[in-house]
Amino acid sequence: MAISSPVRMRIVSIAGRCPNGHQVGEEYVVERTTPSGVCLGSFGACLPYLTALRFGASFPWEQEEGVISIGCPDHENAVVWRLERV
Repeated sequence: MAISSPVRMRIVSIAGRCPNGHQVGEEYVVERTTPSGVCLGSFGACLPYLTALRFGASFPWEQEEGVISIGCPDHENAVVWRLERV
């Protein structure tokens, strides 16, 4: 079994008002289970990147290794998450 690392999800900005009540600065750590309280839209958008980061991926378009920014699918009240391998 491959060794995995936890990933920190942190909200860095919100354009508008999140209908699920998320606030800038909220943090969750993802290891083997889903974090309680993250809306399904945001979690669904982040999941492929969370999985990749947990197993060592980095993204060439990001300036930092082991980090990526992901927007939730709500285009009117966009929540931006920073995912970072811990």
